[in-house]
Amino acid sequence: MEQEKLTFSKEEKLCSEILIEKLFKEGKNEFVYPFKFLYLEKNEINEKLPQILVVVSKKTFKKAVDRNVLKRRIREGYRLKKYMLKTETGFVPILCGAFILIAKEKIDFKTIQNGIKQILKKIKTKFIS
Repeated sequence: MEQEKLTFSKEEKLCSEILIEKLFKEGKNEFVYPFKFLYLEKNEINEKLPQILVVVSKKTFKKAVDRNVLKRRIREGYRLKKYMLKTETGFVPILCGAFILIAKEKIDFKTIQNGIKQILKKIKTKFIS
């Protein structure tokens, strides 16, 4: 089996304001503690990975240092688990997605990684079955 690179490149980051607005207005959601995951579907199978956005509330985590640490952990957790979105024909048909942290306290990396794993598993089974 070919070893894939575990990267999180610029192309995988959701930066388009139009897409972000559409995601928050029309996106479907999945919930697994400590995340709410919003996503937009695509009709056809993707060759590329979906674009991802990470949201940590300023209201919940007042200090920028805390928000940045959590966002870094979430991005790293996704980077390590994104292979779960891969199917035989490409990637699951998601245009973009947003991991929204809903926890009220700082959480460790293991909890974050487990939450991401559960969400990606749910998303994949939704599109595969």
